Amino acid sequence: MAQILELLHVNETFFFQIGIFLTSILVLWFLVFNPYLKAYEEREKATVGSKTQGQSLAEETLKLNNEFEQEARKQSLKLKDFFEKSKKESSSYSEARLSETKKSSESYLDTERKKIQSAISETKKQLSIEIPKIADEFKNKIIN
Repeated sequence: MAQILELLHVNETFFFQIGIFLTSILVLWFLVFNPYLKAYEEREKATVGSKTQGQSLAEETLKLNNEFEQEARKQSLKLKDFFEKSKKESSSYSEARLSETKKSSESYLDTERKKIQSAISETKKQLSIEIPKIADEFKNKIIN
């Protein structure tokens, strides 16, 4: 065995070097590696948690956006129905007012036509009375 160790160029300090190496590893493990791994795991948890939270917020945003669009469509349909109803009501009201105005104006025109007809007939009566008088006056002036 001594010959093998000599061939490998290992001397009596080998065991001290192994001891120092193992002690260094233990010290580094507790002072450096272990705290680093804990911090790394915490960061990983925080990152995964943030990703999960981000995904859930994105899903919730899509859900709220869909609900908003549906509600907006409902309100738009209600508004459209209200507008159509108001349009029909105003149209029927204006038609009724127009019909009423036409009847009123026709009635007024009929009354005025009757007045004009009676004035014409009255004027004809007066003319029929006055024409002979005027004719007599012309005749007297022409003869004289």
